[in-house]
Amino acid sequence: MTVIQSIDDFTKMEMKRIKLIDYSEIMPLVDVYYFGWSEHEIAEHVKQYQALYYGDIEDARFSITDKNENTYYAIFRNVADYEVARKAKDYLLFKDDNRVLFNIGGGLYRYSIEERKILDNKECYAQILCNDSDITRANYFHSISCPDLEVMIVMDDEGFAAINWDGVLWKHKFDWAYAGYLELTEIKAGMVFASAYEPINAEYYTLAFDIQTGKYTEELQKR
Repeated sequence: MTVIQSIDDFTKMEMKRIKLIDYSEIMPLVDVYYFGWSEHEIAEHVKQYQALYYGDIEDARFSITDKNENTYYAIFRNVADYEVARKAKDYLLFKDDNRVLFNIGGGLYRYSIEERKILDNKECYAQILCNDSDITRANYFHSISCPDLEVMIVMDDEGFAAINWDGVLWKHKFDWAYAGYLELTEIKAGMVFASAYEPINAEYYTLAFDIQTGKYTEELQKR
């Protein structure tokens, strides 16, 4: 069992265990697991390329190493056809070194490194909304992960929410969230920071949330 002495140790372990990669980092003779395609679709892709299929440009490719130091690729299909969800490629590795929460293309997935499969969500993220109709906002469905607290902060169609492996910890709805006027900025000292724009009065606010409780403050930005 790995003993984590500090957040730096955990970060180093995370970088070793799982990594978002691109085509240039693909190596041959590595096992590949596909998520989001049917077996027929994969067979057709392999036939077309006459080689292993590593996804299209908007898909997410991960290099994952299990506890036995065996490395494999997990390729997630990005089914979204809008630009924002293509940018949503985030993950949270839990401290047991096995469970991973993925935010990919407008979908949340619970994943087991050792079992090499997606686990049943059991509707635990049913409160998180991602409406894919006519969405062009650059920050839509963005997320920031906090490994030390094992929490992911997600911005959805209604506002901000904190989620963990078991479900939604808290959620706050904001007017104009659907219009793309919210943006997550950073996590620092147990707080997550965001910016919000209120178009009626043309005012900008800085929001500061306590990650564990969801309590927040807002401060009007001087422009």
